[in-house]
Parts: sequence; structure tokens; C-alpha cells
Amino acid sequence: MVYGHYDVQPADPLELWTSPPFEPVIKKTELHPEGAIFARGSADDKGQFFMHLKAFEAMMKTNALPCNVKFIIEGEEEVGSENLGVFVNEHKEKLSCDVILISDTHIYSNEQPTVTTGLRGLSYVEVEVEGPNRDLH
Repeated sequence: MVYGHYDVQPADPLELWTSPPFEPVIKKTELHPEGAIFARGSADDKGQFFMHLKAFEAMMKTNALPCNVKFIIEGEEEVGSENLGVFVNEHKEKLSCDVILISDTHIYSNEQPTVTTGLRGLSYVEVEVEGPNRDLH
């Protein structure tokens, strides 16, 4: 099974964008001298999910896909995936699989390819700190 999400972070603040957030552009940069697509969601997570779709498509065209593949793509990842657990529990049999490939993990650097082998889930914490209203030295 391949998991990904199609929702994106809000475009605001718009003034921080170097190109219009709702118009994909191909830019050449020091990191991407051949050019790369810059757009909302292209690096989180639509680009990775599309890459997985194209890889499995290529494998199917050459009869190199040795197993069944399932995809699950959700629209609430950026806000905590509130309904994903309910959906998975309601469809356990249909979603059963031996391996889950997550399209949304971190790249530490271009010089160090990385494979994430496990995730522990989401965590949300609010911290409120109070201190003295004067110097205590």
C-alpha cells in the first residue's frame, strides 16, 4: 500500500512567495540546476505520490509488478488526519497489506539519500509557560 495526501499548507503569507503560489513554475536553482517544479504541494506531498504512481505504472507496462498495490490518499494530513483512523478501522479488510510505503517523509540532504523505516504517528502539543515578572539574579 502507498499512502499520501493531497492537501497543502495555506498559501499565506503571500508576500513570502518568490513566484505565484497557485501557478506552478519550473525553476533552475543551485539545488536543481536542471530545473524543478515549484508549486504548492509539489514537495509535500503531491510530487512524491505522483512519483510512486508513475513507478508502478512503468512496472505494470513491463510486467514487472510482482504483487497487488493499493493506494490511499487523504485530504486532512496537514490538519491532523482526524478522520483517517475511522476510515481505516471501517475498511480494515479492504486495506489489509503486508507493507506500507509512505510518500511523505523527510529528505535530509541531496548528498545523503535517506529511507525512513518507521513512524510513530502524529503528536500535537500546546505548551504554556509562565515565569517571574522580574529578574531573579
